Amino acid sequence: MPMSVFELISSEKSFARKWIGHAKLNEYGLHKARIRLADACLAARRFQDLGTPANFGTFLRDGIVALPNYLPTDAFTAIKKEALESFAAAADTYPIVGNTVRKGFGDKQPFPGGFDRYDGGTLNRFLDITEEKTPACFKFASALGISQLYRKAAGTIRRPGKFQLYQTVHGDDGANPDNQKLLHRDTFHSAVKLWYFFKDVEPEHGPLDYVVGSHKMNDKRLKWEHQKSVRASSGRPGVTQGGAFRATPADLRYMGLPQPTSFPVKANTLVIADIRGFHRRGHAETHSERLGIYANFRPFPFSPVRC
Repeated sequence: MPMSVFELISSEKSFARKWIGHAKLNEYGLHKARIRLADACLAARRFQDLGTPANFGTFLRDGIVALPNYLPTDAFTAIKKEALESFAAAADTYPIVGNTVRKGFGDKQPFPGGFDRYDGGTLNRFLDITEEKTPACFKFASALGISQLYRKAAGTIRRPGKFQLYQTVHGDDGANPDNQKLLHRDTFHSAVKLWYFFKDVEPEHGPLDYVVGSHKMNDKRLKWEHQKSVRASSGRPGVTQGGAFRATPADLRYMGLPQPTSFPVKANTLVIADIRGFHRRGHAETHSERLGIYANFRPFPFSPVRC
């Protein structure tokens, strides 16, 4: 048996891969089978965690939960001051510049202590969080309350690979569109992202848009996923083989889903979302920004045991 067949029980999602993108197997329902198996494994992992963190019921129902006033005032003041100083120091050393040339999902541009990456004209700046340089942020990332919720959501006992300070600076979508502002779901299995904001995120700052309840699978959603997988593995010219499927308003209506809800939030709000649900970066004024802490956790989808 070729080793490449094991990609079928990995988190790999690209239909450019030999087996995941196998046209005949997808016609027979391979993609749907991977979804069903991943969901069964997630249910088993969550069952092993006997605790039920506050707000997990909301997350389970909606796929997203926003927790305002997350930190006490003194703790929020300290972490905000530390974070803003870190962003300012990075900007002094590595000035923020626009991007009108490179299109689409850009490569990482590393620098000591972090990296930049562009989505079209939108800058994503990530800065490392360390106990030595950013102790308040490090304490936040290590806190029990936050870990209980995302570990239950992902069905795991591990932490995300990394918490990072995160600065988003919106570009001119007319000159270089940001593909993250198109409605999509990240992957075929449940996975978790979280954002904690240091400043208010108003409508003009591009808040997260999320289709509430779209993380769940029903018959119409599975049929839609099947149709998308058949198309992605067809090999037809001009058809993308990426596994982060996009959805139109008509697609949402077909699946019986609502249109996206915008989530503008106040400073000191924690947002946790299942990114199998349909979401996008909201449209924003050019040069507006969001400042926060970010983490992304994609557990191994085919383990029935918490690890």
